[in-house]
Amino acid sequence: MYSKSQGISDAKSAISEYDVQIQQLNSQENGIKLSLTTVSKQSEDTRQQLACGLLQHPTQEAVSHVSSEIGAIHIPSKLSALEKDLETNNTRLDALKQHEHFIRNKELVDPIVGVISVSIRKNKDLLTEIKSAILNLESAPHFIWVKQNINNPSGLFNTLKSWFTFSFMYRNKRLAECESSIGNLHEAVNKHDEFKVHETDTLHALDDLEYQHNSIRSHMQQINTLTDYNSNFDTNSLAVLRNIVASHIEYCDLKQIIQTIREDAKILVSKLEALKQKERNLSDMLDHCRNEITDRLNRQNKIRNVLSKWRRSKQYYLSSDKSKWLIETPLGSKKRTTRFCNTYSSNCNSITNYNDYNGYNSAFITGLGFSSLALFTLGSIDDSYASGEIYSEHQELSDYSGEILEGQSLIDITSSDDNFDDFSDEDNNEMVDES
Repeated sequence: MYSKSQGISDAKSAISEYDVQIQQLNSQENGIKLSLTTVSKQSEDTRQQLACGLLQHPTQEAVSHVSSEIGAIHIPSKLSALEKDLETNNTRLDALKQHEHFIRNKELVDPIVGVISVSIRKNKDLLTEIKSAILNLESAPHFIWVKQNINNPSGLFNTLKSWFTFSFMYRNKRLAECESSIGNLHEAVNKHDEFKVHETDTLHALDDLEYQHNSIRSHMQQINTLTDYNSNFDTNSLAVLRNIVASHIEYCDLKQIIQTIREDAKILVSKLEALKQKERNLSDMLDHCRNEITDRLNRQNKIRNVLSKWRRSKQYYLSSDKSKWLIETPLGSKKRTTRFCNTYSSNCNSITNYNDYNGYNSAFITGLGFSSLALFTLGSIDDSYASGEIYSEHQELSDYSGEILEGQSLIDITSSDDNFDDFSDEDNNEMVDES
């Protein structure tokens, strides 16, 4: 008889075992992601290297030649658009230099003698003096209260009330303290109002001056930008065209380009194809690794659901022996996890570190089908199930109707030699039994 307590204990152990496997697979997933990032950066750098090698000068002749080599018919029109932009920029630059902001630039905004610059400094100094004067008045005892009382005198009722409540004494005391500090109160309040008006006017004037100053600076910035771009047109246009070439190469059929591109560039095209296959193989590994993680999580959830029912049950014994599901299955899963992680690590390192692009070029230029993985790993894969199941390239090769390059035999796509996948049915059966 299989007791409930034994079932609960085995279920907890199974969940813990799957946790360990998930951690292994998560670690492997992070390693694959890092390799993918490295290979993607290598692909980007190689595309730029190829684009720079193909296009040396931004001339119509050079652009047309590259366009025919890689099948990018839109590149010559882009050069024409850039040349038209140059003409437009020159026209715009001439117009900007006819403006007063350019002609009188030094006279207006020179930091030392410019009319606007000098006016800004004077207004800032004046504003500082005004604020200082306002602060001196407002720092007098009870000045704000005194000003409110003077500007809003009390009515007859409030005056009588202040006499009867003796609050007038408090008022008179405040007025006396303020007057002893700044003199005649009415004159001080009038000065404060004048200073406030003057402050507002000065701020408006300063805003206008700074707006004019910024407009002139913006005008000159446009001139400098256009002048810099036009004077470096060849360099700038070459960079733009090379980026277009690199972008086209990223999405084009490299097998087609290898037939038309110049001889000394073929090695870089082959390298790009190899890097493309690296990314593909690593992506397949990443997808499969995530599927394995999902599988372990699903198995844990099934066990947790049943475990919850067992804990609520009043029975001392379970309906059947669950040791196969809770002990043998996690151990089989452990073997599978170790097996795949070993294969992932080995293949990931081999794929990422492979750099025999001359060898890849020799295989690629034949135009025959072959396994890139066989080249990346030098035929060292000893787990045909793990390899064949993971890589989508093998399915394509199995459907390939053309001639296969010798070396494909290094990778035989075979079916699994263990029965781990059958355990998913056992999981489901156990769930049904316990429901």
